Amino acid sequence: MLIETTQGNIEFTIPKHYKNIGYKVSGGADSAIVGWMLCKTIVEECNSEPVVYPITMDQPGKAYQVKFAKGVVAFLKLHWPTVTFSEHITGVGSEPITVVDPHMGDEGKANPNYNDDQRIITQRLLDQLKVRCIFNGVTANPSEFVGQDERHQQVSMPPERNRTGTPLPIQYSQDPHEHPDFNGPGNVYSPLINIDKKGVKELYEYFGVLDSMFPLTRSCENWTDDFSSHCGVCWFCLERLWGFGRIE
Repeated sequence: MLIETTQGNIEFTIPKHYKNIGYKVSGGADSAIVGWMLCKTIVEECNSEPVVYPITMDQPGKAYQVKFAKGVVAFLKLHWPTVTFSEHITGVGSEPITVVDPHMGDEGKANPNYNDDQRIITQRLLDQLKVRCIFNGVTANPSEFVGQDERHQQVSMPPERNRTGTPLPIQYSQDPHEHPDFNGPGNVYSPLINIDKKGVKELYEYFGVLDSMFPLTRSCENWTDDFSSHCGVCWFCLERLWGFGRIE
């Protein structure tokens, strides 16, 4: 499937020999639209054969991820009934070790082990369930400062969200001897890595799900157990507002 955006074309493909597919869904807008494209491709190009394994990890202190991810998956199941979803693989990250400013972007996620925790659950899925590839919703950093000063912006721009000339595929395992069945190009796909939130909005409009699926997602990284609304002031809320022109 080829999708044209003002930020470049996205060629969304699934290798034909991949029958079990991991889908990292955070409950956010980016991974949600990847799920839509994944389902559409499975139905239209793969005869609905691949099985999708949703993967989500909650973060203590703001554990909205599983709640919203399950809502996204339910929406996808409703609209793509011939796509087979396996059990939703979930986990809970380590407790935050430090107290940090929730307005400090990725550092504001506060848990230095969170990404490692995700890698562990993902690798276990690769090892035990023999998932052949994993799709995620990592996007490019914004092209301009988003609502905060330079210090906040620098902290808020994780290097894995830098644009790259080769977004598909990205190699998962760095050790060629560690996981020989899965190592090599094609393990982890980041189809949105070269578009930012404004480009993601284009995708929602292109597929006609801006008013139906977008409100089901959450991007806020504020420390709270109240998920009834976004805080509107953390960096991720500001990025969402910058990209979509709305938060809710």
